[in-house]
Amino acid sequence: MPKVTIVGAGLSGMVAAIHLAREGDEVTILEGHDKIGGMRHLHPSCHSTPIHVEAASRYVGIDLTPCFKPILSFQLGIKDSLFSCETDTLFCVERGDRPTSLDSYLYRECLRLGVNFQFGTLVRSPDEVPPGSILATGLHPEMFDATGIPYENVYSFWMQAERNEELFGSLRAEFEQLLVSYMDDYTNDYFYATAVNNLWYALLFSRKPLSRANLEDCVQKVRERLGVSLAGWRFLTGCVPTKSFRNPRLFHGQRILAGSLSGSMDPMFLFGIHGALLSGKIAAMAVRDREAAEREFQRINRNYGRTWVRRRLYERNPFRNSLQAFLLRRFPGTACRLSRHATEGIPGYAPAEPMIRLIRRIAS
Repeated sequence: MPKVTIVGAGLSGMVAAIHLAREGDEVTILEGHDKIGGMRHLHPSCHSTPIHVEAASRYVGIDLTPCFKPILSFQLGIKDSLFSCETDTLFCVERGDRPTSLDSYLYRECLRLGVNFQFGTLVRSPDEVPPGSILATGLHPEMFDATGIPYENVYSFWMQAERNEELFGSLRAEFEQLLVSYMDDYTNDYFYATAVNNLWYALLFSRKPLSRANLEDCVQKVRERLGVSLAGWRFLTGCVPTKSFRNPRLFHGQRILAGSLSGSMDPMFLFGIHGALLSGKIAAMAVRDREAAEREFQRINRNYGRTWVRRRLYERNPFRNSLQAFLLRRFPGTACRLSRHATEGIPGYAPAEPMIRLIRRIAS
């Protein structure tokens, strides 16, 4: 029975393990934390991501429909304008170790197939595991440094809370499966808050350093516009694999890369869940057929380069938020059609329609 070692019990690592175990391989996952749902300084968390759930399920060979829930309420804020929107492409999903998370769902399937987990086993270098092993260590900078893969730093404030009727004020009737997103001058990326499985999660992040003043500005505007007071913030720094035009790669010597370490992440707005799932399957393919896996990896990441260029132009435009708000106010149909291009860099995702449809402007 072939033996395969996987480093990292995240999404891509467990998807790879499921495929290899189905092939009859003896699979061991080495995880630095003492349980699944790593990055405990960040999870449990809720995320919103574009995904065709049925198509992604067919691709990875795992039914993902229990984990991804459609957004039922979507409010988009740009500068001083707030819009109510609809979306058929955005879904919310939970990460972490709670039983309702996507991680726990994949973990249960791994256990059913006999995958062996060794928790508390921290691997710092690819040389610590045999050739043919899969490295799926997520957003931790240590393996990026060990492999020499270029990355960008990200800076964030985040908070989480169980459902609280007093805290969420006017949003309490729509607490589940909601998304509130803001683009404003306090970040060069965006703020979002989303909720699923009775868990509320809010994140303000940026690829440029954030200050406490940036957070206070964001919190004040959320309070003014939505009547929601957010508290209990924690600061976090991390890394993302979007430093270079050439970041995506499936191999590091004789080791196979998966998930964020492979660069399978959207360089525009950092949507990473879709790429993690698909690259996990491709990493499993690479164990037996490196050439076929490389061709498939290049296919799902074919839009990375042009999206990377688009992102660099976007962040160098000081009027980007004002321009987006103007288009949504004056030419909403055009603005919504353009939102389709915002998702083209998601690995393996083919946007068939705009990400948003504008219902009405709430405030300006």
